[in-house]
Amino acid sequence: ELTDVFSARGMVPDLGIWHESIALTKGRLNEQLATKEAALLDVFGVHDWHLAFVVFKNLDVLSHRAYTPDPRGEVAALMERLDRTLGKLIKAAGPNTNVVLMSDHGFETYRRVFDVDTWLTETGFAVRKPGAVLTENRGGPLAKARALDRGERLARLDMTRTRAFADAAEGNFCALRLNVVGREAEGAVAAEEREATLEDIEAALGALEDDAGALVVRRLWRGDQIYPGPERERIVPDLVIELEDGWRAVTSGLQPSFTTLRTPFPEHDREGILIIGGPSITPSANRDAWRLIDIAPLALRLLGEPIPSDLRGNPHQDALRDGHELLYIDAEKDPSLRSTDDAFRGLMPAEESKAVRKRIGGLGYGG
Repeated sequence: ELTDVFSARGMVPDLGIWHESIALTKGRLNEQLATKEAALLDVFGVHDWHLAFVVFKNLDVLSHRAYTPDPRGEVAALMERLDRTLGKLIKAAGPNTNVVLMSDHGFETYRRVFDVDTWLTETGFAVRKPGAVLTENRGGPLAKARALDRGERLARLDMTRTRAFADAAEGNFCALRLNVVGREAEGAVAAEEREATLEDIEAALGALEDDAGALVVRRLWRGDQIYPGPERERIVPDLVIELEDGWRAVTSGLQPSFTTLRTPFPEHDREGILIIGGPSITPSANRDAWRLIDIAPLALRLLGEPIPSDLRGNPHQDALRDGHELLYIDAEKDPSLRSTDDAFRGLMPAEESKAVRKRIGGLGYGG
């Protein structure tokens, strides 16, 4: 119901180019922040909140365009503006409120680029069709453009001789899929050759060096290590590749395997920030290893709720003061814990809810 409230005040969910091409001008940015801040403060005042979860997406959108460590830059100015908004929200929430400030990723500037699409063709794991034309990435909303770009990249490959193709890239991560017979439209890797092909690719990537003789790849993951569910064959890459710091991964095929840029390119970085504070939090200067999946069990503890035993996140017992007992509950055995179905029943059409549950469960996140 809050959607109608915020929409009536003129709030735009995402100033960016993911689903729409919305210009992010300084005036529009400040206008939207002011609108969002006022609406949030009003909502905070009329509801008895146990948990409020707010996302400020504009920092991500602006960082893609103007990220720089310069404290006088546009991103730094936006961070100061967001800091003032945060102060107002904390004041409105009151002194007895615990606050978590978290980013889902960080940002970095990259000078060195690894084009996994080019590398696959240079090493013979992928084969381009004779006379294949490479085109620059199209403009427009990214969600649509990326899907079209991916289709074009696959169309210029001879899939009958291609053993692996680039699947996705972001920041210093990229992924690839094997062209498996029976899974892909024109498979070239038989089931009995799958493991050996993956091992060959892993060995080649593990030995990959730049012009100075330094390794380029930091770590490799098999897709089924990350997403063990039964749907992984359909939608999960077979190999996820983490590059060393300073390397950005792309899948364009428009440049050599290795490129050094004159101007640093702003893009996502895996490491983000986490700051927690409030009456329940024990102050600490340690830079502990927190993950996104730790926030759910932490929030449940702060709310005085038991933690489902199948959650993999670490609730960080040492982070909280005395009085927050660590309780676990077995969702399958204890009928007092409402199921996800019960908690969200009626919030979306039954068929859509069923499809979402199937997909989430299929990736290995549980039923």
